[in-house]
Amino acid sequence: MSMELMVQAMSAKVGNPLRKLVLLKLADNANDSGECWPSYQYIADQCEIGRSTVKSHIKALIDLGFLKMEARNDGKSSNLYILTISKGKVKAKPDEVDYSLNTVKLEHGQDLTQSDDDLTRSGFDPVTRSGADPRTSHSLEPVKEPIKESKPKKLAKGSVLSVLIIQYHDVIPEQSIIDAIEHRQAKRAAHTHRSHAMFFDEVLSCSKGLGISPNDVINIVIKRDWKSLNTEWVRKHLIDNAPPVQQQLAITQAPQHSPNGRQAVSDAINDIHDTSFY
Repeated sequence: MSMELMVQAMSAKVGNPLRKLVLLKLADNANDSGECWPSYQYIADQCEIGRSTVKSHIKALIDLGFLKMEARNDGKSSNLYILTISKGKVKAKPDEVDYSLNTVKLEHGQDLTQSDDDLTRSGFDPVTRSGADPRTSHSLEPVKEPIKESKPKKLAKGSVLSVLIIQYHDVIPEQSIIDAIEHRQAKRAAHTHRSHAMFFDEVLSCSKGLGISPNDVINIVIKRDWKSLNTEWVRKHLIDNAPPVQQQLAITQAPQHSPNGRQAVSDAINDIHDTSFY
């Protein structure tokens, strides 16, 4: 295959879509010298059109100057084609296409025919040639499909979620892991195993340090709408939401190894009140 000839064939205006398809197939088979010798039947099979159609389009391409044809072995072998695409004549007006009978070649050699009645029902007027396009199109232009917004899919087996569930299911309920990841994704946290694993490790550390379950820690994170986690944030939340008696108890149970132990805890709680959380 010659890439240069393929580019020339794609850019050439030959006046008929099937004719251009035949030219592209010849360019696909040609060597760098522009020579190839595929049979009529081979081209017909590859282009999914009739053998007689191939012959008529090759003749037209020769007349337009896009290629030359020479017989091989006194006509006992397939013809030799020499592509001269750059010398071809650009046709000003495309060939008229007869839409009264539009035939599609199927896999098993059967023909599916669209009559005028079929085209009329689809909105195409076979008399005026107006309305909807016939069902069969041989255009080489790429089809631009409308972009559909993809809906979020459930994470498949082997995904980040599955790995995290396997890793933490012994210490954190599966539903809590799912809820935490969905919440973090909503907060635009990085959806990577490393990022989520660091979060769940902090959940376990906070759970152990404060004596509450990992599920409770995750519920607090979701309730406070936090993106990440810090043990002191959870401690502050527990103190703020505890009855006044328990708040006072938390202060009076501060470490006594320093004369200013109670004051240090009180100051820490006041500092937490002044902290902005996200």
